[in-house]
Amino acid sequence: MRRAYAGQAAVATLLLVGHASTSRATAFTAAVVASRRGISHIYSSYYKGALQPFQMRPPPRTVAAVHRKHMSGSGAQVSLGVSAAPTGPFAPLSVVAATELRGDYLIQGGLAAQAVQHYALCKRVLSHAYPEHHTKNLDMVVKLARGLRLLGAHDSALTLTDRSLELLVVHTAAAAAVDSSSPSSGQSSTSAAAVGRGEYQADLGVVVELLYERGMILKGQRHHAAAGETLETVAALVRDKHDFGESHRLIRLMPRLGRRFNLNQEKQFFYVSPDDVDRVYLVVQNALREAEDCYDSQGDIASSIRVLEARRQIIDEKFFNMRQFTGRILRTRAQKQKRYQIMGPSPTTSELLALSPTIHQPVRDLRIETTSPLDEEGATGRGQSFKAVDDGNPLRLVLQVDAEKLRRRSIQQHYTQKKFE
Repeated sequence: MRRAYAGQAAVATLLLVGHASTSRATAFTAAVVASRRGISHIYSSYYKGALQPFQMRPPPRTVAAVHRKHMSGSGAQVSLGVSAAPTGPFAPLSVVAATELRGDYLIQGGLAAQAVQHYALCKRVLSHAYPEHHTKNLDMVVKLARGLRLLGAHDSALTLTDRSLELLVVHTAAAAAVDSSSPSSGQSSTSAAAVGRGEYQADLGVVVELLYERGMILKGQRHHAAAGETLETVAALVRDKHDFGESHRLIRLMPRLGRRFNLNQEKQFFYVSPDDVDRVYLVVQNALREAEDCYDSQGDIASSIRVLEARRQIIDEKFFNMRQFTGRILRTRAQKQKRYQIMGPSPTTSELLALSPTIHQPVRDLRIETTSPLDEEGATGRGQSFKAVDDGNPLRLVLQVDAEKLRRRSIQQHYTQKKFE
């Protein structure tokens, strides 16, 4: 077992002991302490929770050990996540996540060179555990490209991002070809087989960050026009693919849980920033801000106005989905039991606006109508110079009856007066 996993011990030793020198530890501590107040968010894959024993997978074992277990007759332990034939080298993902977090703190502290070393090591190990188009690999490419950009190695960072984007394009085209060639009845089985083979679809957030990083690299190279176009591509992609109401789907309903009006107002009046819960929205805001800066440096006023208009639309759509309404104030125990219905998966504002049939205006086909709105007289089927026969007063028959009654009454009054004269 020690011989088979000598590479594992080497990788773990490189990750843990390789950074144990006194100078590097001192630099890391100084960077973290110096920028402690400036670090507000760390976007890392390190899991800080505590795993229960039933959530932990047993360590991998060699083929010889698995065969020995089979021969001894205790096959129950083999089925606990142990593969009989390991497909590739073992990657210590927990140590990789810790190394990635260390690199995140280093790059926040201004030590980009040390952070690039950490990210390169994580990328090398993750390439053995996941396909190249996997989200974890692409996320590490984004961080590595950012570190190279901060170091000034723009050419290396641009090559890295372009290669990842080309890989994504090729994989997406291949997946689309497989989906189109497969029959409709076998789509679920095809997708399940793709997941089993490790062919994962790229996350929208990773694609957006790749494009944003490429635009920032071009901006660092003083290619402001190309950087602005790339950063505008981020906004176009997000507008077509991203659901702006998903992040606040349940957050906007939380004020309905407040059961008092004269106290505990913080349960009914609170604000959750979209920058904290929707990273795609945050990245596209930064991208449009940088695109505006690129166009302003060139003096392109028309492009700056176009970017500002796109940013205004995205902000309006986001805050349109963040509208909160308190609803009823629940004050009894019987009403309190309805809170599980209140916090259900209610549709967002965008979904209501798109799917509700009551908001669509009726389409009037003026070709089959006899009347038309103003300035649209020629759209009717009767023609623009149509002259209808005048039917006169609709109440003419009623008026004729009334006139006959008045005539008879006047005759009756005439004979009555003549009789008494």
